[in-house]
Amino acid sequence: MEAEAAARPEEEVCGLLSGHGNVADTLLPVENALHSPHAFDMEPAGLLDAMRNIRESGGELVAIYHSHPFGPAYPSRTDVASNQYPEVAHVLIGREGAEWRVRAFRLDDGVGELTLKTVAG
Repeated sequence: MEAEAAARPEEEVCGLLSGHGNVADTLLPVENALHSPHAFDMEPAGLLDAMRNIRESGGELVAIYHSHPFGPAYPSRTDVASNQYPEVAHVLIGREGAEWRVRAFRLDDGVGELTLKTVAG
């Protein structure tokens, strides 16, 4: 995700993470139809393809991700207000200074940070 954000530093990148339970093992990038540095809307056909990939692979939607190219890895008011999937994690890739930082949150009855763990595999 960091590499994707770094490759498109002028717009929010977005996509889905699939896997099982709370373990994501597949990154499914989806084009940001807005091509905006401050907002994202997953391109409908790409989103359908990603969801089909999850279903056909027997996986589950584990998280939705997007970047904040000019801000921290923390949900904006818009992120919270437009959330349609409170049951999955929301992973944000934010640029803090010259570094990219990745954090995960639940956005159900507010904003709660989740612990991320990278497992070599």
